[in-house]
Amino acid sequence: TLPGLARLEVAIDDQAPVALEVPPNGVVPWVLPELSDGRHVIRFRAIDASLHKNSVVREHALVIDRTSPLVEVFPARAGQGRTLAVWVRSTEPLFEPRVRLQVDAEKEGDPPVDVILPLHPVKGAYRALRGVPIEAKVGPHPLGVEAKDAIGNVETIEATYEVLPTQFAEGGFIRLSAEQKEARKDSEAIAKMRRERD
Repeated sequence: TLPGLARLEVAIDDQAPVALEVPPNGVVPWVLPELSDGRHVIRFRAIDASLHKNSVVREHALVIDRTSPLVEVFPARAGQGRTLAVWVRSTEPLFEPRVRLQVDAEKEGDPPVDVILPLHPVKGAYRALRGVPIEAKVGPHPLGVEAKDAIGNVETIEATYEVLPTQFAEGGFIRLSAEQKEARKDSEAIAKMRRERD
């Protein structure tokens, strides 16, 4: 509402200005037309009813974003008993990104279960960590990523992570040297060590 307003023009980006009808009450309704994704500048020029036709220009910048964020999921693999790292990268900031991992059930014979982990920003990307049980099944497992941008556009990606076999050390015998064998016969030294330990 502008008192004394005689004319109001609006221009979007580099388009020619368009005159808007000014009703007697001075309230000018205007609906923003559909714009392409990206940054836009809207310019309003108000001209009063005086002899000199004084005018004032106001600009307003806005960003239109109807596109889901571009998200890249890096290959994720880890051995049994190791730590799995899921890395995600995006061309724009993500809000509350998370990853869904399908893992083996704790009880044998039960169906797999989904585990939801938050993705935390790390060095220009996003990362989630989870330990892989030593008895995890070797092979690919389903993985899903859900991320949204500042406007609320959501992107979901389905992928897999891989559990690799780990060669765990097996029990065996320790070969002692002659000095070590002799030391094991020193009952006084052994007793002293146990007293200090306890």
